[in-house]
Amino acid sequence: MKVNACISAPSRGVGRPDAYITTNGWFNGLTNCYIRVSTLKAGNGSTIITKKDFPCPKGSVTNLHLVGVDVHASSGQYATYVTVAANGTPPSPWPGTPRSPFLTLP
Repeated sequence: MKVNACISAPSRGVGRPDAYITTNGWFNGLTNCYIRVSTLKAGNGSTIITKKDFPCPKGSVTNLHLVGVDVHASSGQYATYVTVAANGTPPSPWPGTPRSPFLTLP
């Protein structure tokens, strides 16, 4: 399983969180499974300001591209964070899955 979290600025004042995921069948057999792409705002303990859930893929996928909710802001630093939830558990990060570097807006 490999996850690359990214954030880009497609236009002034907009941050676009996304992730590229390669699974090698990691999700097979899991129920109620979803991947969450969230945007964090830097500050006193990062705050989740957007999130979007995607169903877990069946079988193996390579570089599945998931795009979260755009952030519209006049200032601040933002990053993408990716978590997974399955079998009724709360969302949690994969071990070794860092957040993206912070992007400064505007």
